[in-house]
Amino acid sequence: MSAEVQYLENFGRDGLEKPADLQWLVKESTEPLDVTLLVHCKTFHWLIYWKAPLANDDPNNPALRVIHLIQEINRDHLTNWGPLTKSVGRSTISGGYKFPLGKLTLQQRKALEAIAEEHPVQAPDGKYDCKTWIEQVVKKAIDAGIFEEDVVNKALADAYSISNPE
Repeated sequence: MSAEVQYLENFGRDGLEKPADLQWLVKESTEPLDVTLLVHCKTFHWLIYWKAPLANDDPNNPALRVIHLIQEINRDHLTNWGPLTKSVGRSTISGGYKFPLGKLTLQQRKALEAIAEEHPVQAPDGKYDCKTWIEQVVKKAIDAGIFEEDVVNKALADAYSISNPE
């Protein structure tokens, strides 16, 4: 008999301040953009991102639209803040393994953001992590017709092979 999955109220945000979001500075591209699964090479943290051009775009400090879970300080759980636009150093991108998920239109990116924004966070159980959550989000996006299943399955398999070396 398996235990019922428990989810955190309010996506794990209770009592926390939302991280800074640079969305107000972004020139939203109407062009299709490459959406990528990134696995950090040291922490094996998973996130989905695409380039988010800022008004004063600096190639040494690119802005990204990021979808992921965050482990907040002094919390025993993960938190879903929804999509955030972040200014990140080049090492964040160059210091990770990248797996293409697809080239999405603005409408598709907005639909992906909506899925991520509303996707719940499971209570800690010793197994649940950012990989599980990202996989759930992209599978919902497949069901919504945003991503192609074969492309996502390849990206996930490749990302798991990096994250869980044998």
